[in-house]
Amino acid sequence: MKRTVLIIVASFLILGCTHVVKYPGASEMYVTTEDYADFKEPYTPLGMIQTTKVGFAILGIPLVAPESLIETAINDTLLTEVQNMGGDGIVGVRWQYVPGNFFPLVLVSGQAIRRGSGR
Repeated sequence: MKRTVLIIVASFLILGCTHVVKYPGASEMYVTTEDYADFKEPYTPLGMIQTTKVGFAILGIPLVAPESLIETAINDTLLTEVQNMGGDGIVGVRWQYVPGNFFPLVLVSGQAIRRGSGR
């Protein structure tokens, strides 16, 4: 009995650690961690953009996975703002997870660009 419970708990822990972060295709909105100074394709810089997403934790155990906060910060906030700025991509994307006992944070930033216009 103990062995069965251990196997079930271990299975949930292993399966629960998998998270896939999805971004739009490059034809829709270009997202890369490549530094904007090294970005080879011609582009017009539109400005730096940054967002912060706050999660919730109980005694340091996050109720929302950090990857989900990063995905939400990029897909729902940064990409919307880049489109509002007239851009079609973000280069130099950086993120930082700041754990907390009750309110963990994810900080995400990057350079908004419009591709193909030249520098």
